[in-house]
Amino acid sequence: VGFGMGFLMYIVIFMYGAMIMRSVMEEKTNRIVEIILSSVKPFKLMMGKILGVGAVGLTQYAIWITLLIIINFVMALFVGDLVNPNQMAGANAEDMEAAMEMIETLQAQFSSLPIGLIVFGFLFYFVTGYILYAAMYAGLASAVNDESDAQTLTFPVAVPIIISIIILSGMLESPNSSIAVWSSIIPFFAPVIMPARLAFGMPPVWQLLLSATLMVITCMSAVWLAAKIYRVGILMRGKKVTFREIGKWLTY
Repeated sequence: VGFGMGFLMYIVIFMYGAMIMRSVMEEKTNRIVEIILSSVKPFKLMMGKILGVGAVGLTQYAIWITLLIIINFVMALFVGDLVNPNQMAGANAEDMEAAMEMIETLQAQFSSLPIGLIVFGFLFYFVTGYILYAAMYAGLASAVNDESDAQTLTFPVAVPIIISIIILSGMLESPNSSIAVWSSIIPFFAPVIMPARLAFGMPPVWQLLLSATLMVITCMSAVWLAAKIYRVGILMRGKKVTFREIGKWLTY
């Protein structure tokens, strides 16, 4: 469950971040954005795009959760019939005992999961993590004119996510190790690592509060910085932009 939640966050950030990037580049390439900006401010356009795609993601997750609940209910009925004593009267006693023991073990393990904490943590880190990376993708995508430039500028955004999935693989063996604790607090790694840690139980409160606080602050900072890049870059055409020039835009 821990690995599944962490890996799901990894996929989501890449998938919806790329969706934001392509959308910004398409509007800029087709020059549609020049018409749109005659009616709306760049910041509102960027946030509308980020929140709209985020709402699509939440809707998709709601559908998945509903399907999982239905599948879980159907499987519970199936397992109940499977271990029905009347149907297994002719089965080997040892096989039946082993099957019952396995089912009881699985039920005990799943019942020990902090479901409420996992759902709350997943939703919080989904929203904050998505906004953090989507803002960076939108800001940098507004500064490029073609796909090759986009890959160069947005690669640094993808690096923390790739590192997070590497940390996640080792964290499953030791969820309270130093690297697991600090990577679940650092905002660029926390959206992947902290939801995975929550599957192992409630971490120390100070770690959870510090991680959540830093995530909110970093999200707000990322949106502010992305907006300053977006308002200049979205109308910039005809030249290849460097990180040094983007840094100058932040002071305009």
